[in-house]
Amino acid sequence: MYTLHIFRNLLVIFLTLFIWLFTSCTRGDMSNRRSFYMGTIYWPPRKAEDKVIKKGISYTLENSDILTAQIPWYPGRQEFLKDIGWIATLAKDHHRKLIVNMDWMKDDRKSLRHSPWNFQDSTCKRDFINSALEVCKLYNPQYLNLGVEVNFYALTNPQDFRAFVDLYNVTKKRLSYSYPNTKVSVSFQLELLFGIHRNWGKKASLEVFEAFGDNFDILSISTYPNSSGTEPSNLKNLKILLNRSQKPFGIFETSIPSNLYSEEKQKNYLKTLISFLKESERCQTLIWTSTADTENLDNKALWINYLGLFDQNFRPKKALSEWELCYKLKKN
Repeated sequence: MYTLHIFRNLLVIFLTLFIWLFTSCTRGDMSNRRSFYMGTIYWPPRKAEDKVIKKGISYTLENSDILTAQIPWYPGRQEFLKDIGWIATLAKDHHRKLIVNMDWMKDDRKSLRHSPWNFQDSTCKRDFINSALEVCKLYNPQYLNLGVEVNFYALTNPQDFRAFVDLYNVTKKRLSYSYPNTKVSVSFQLELLFGIHRNWGKKASLEVFEAFGDNFDILSISTYPNSSGTEPSNLKNLKILLNRSQKPFGIFETSIPSNLYSEEKQKNYLKTLISFLKESERCQTLIWTSTADTENLDNKALWINYLGLFDQNFRPKKALSEWELCYKLKKN
């Protein structure tokens, strides 16, 4: 009996050590991997020499295993599919995955592009569904967002937003049947969801998120901490949102501007975000909004012009080192 007791104790000790060693090795292995695709978005200057554009494309490819085509859409826009084409070709030629975002709101998110039109119109519905189907047929994207930061539209036009939700559900059903390998969603603006977007007042829009009833393949998130004035590295609201859905999620656009924050602050935000995303096995994408800073039109220094990992002359910013550290890790 005494011998049996010793044997049992040794067995417990052995199993405990084995589990500890296995867990430690697994943690160590995970720290050298990432579960998500990484990509930066390149916005070519309106007037630039070919060599400048080629340089921007080169830096984008060097730092991306997935490319994003965020393209303006409205009913009857003939250039929509063509505008996706050059990015889709880049992705195919360089063995990168592809995201397509159908961006039907104006850049200020206060109204529809090329209005007047609405989602209740039968012609609009037909064009929208056909455009989405053609995107998948021609380009086979990994992800297709049928709207960008759609909770803005719920605040500006609640009635037509409900019509969009209905159209989204119909379109997604068609896409899921014909192109099951493409993950379909819309993106939500995180700060606006929680009513802390300082340009829009305290208008929380979490009910907009709930209006889709979890009918998306991936929870697509856009987040700009500077829009709320909160500490960029505070990820509290992101964590709260992720607890509302068990679906995979992705950051489809994020950054903080280096004209409002120091480059060190920009770097620390990216470092904190990456650390959080690496701990989550549900994260599938991390998209930095801009490869390089963009041109200031009319000499206006807007924060959206300073979101890059490089400045306008392709000088690396401090955040680039954090991006490269994560990008070189093997993806699961």
